[in-house]
Amino acid sequence: MKTDRKPMYVIDGEDLESLLRDIVKSEFAILEGKLRTPPRILTREEAGQKIGVSKNTVSQYIKRGLIPNRGIGHKILILESDLETIPTKYKHRNFK
Repeated sequence: MKTDRKPMYVIDGEDLESLLRDIVKSEFAILEGKLRTPPRILTREEAGQKIGVSKNTVSQYIKRGLIPNRGIGHKILILESDLETIPTKYKHRNFK
């Protein structure tokens, strides 16, 4: 029986602290960039193109509660980030 063993590393406290500090700093930089970027607002057509479905299908997703409608009155607007929460089974196979 073959066992794949991974190498074990020994690291002292100072090196571990430095490594963790670098990782946290990097993750915060990524998060800060996302927070400073204004949200992209899409129409039904644009949202449909993004996930590979028709605008009517996007409307059905909104009615089912899969995508929140951020519009006012009869205007349907969708945040691009809301499209990331749609379960994969509802996205077209050629998802962009």
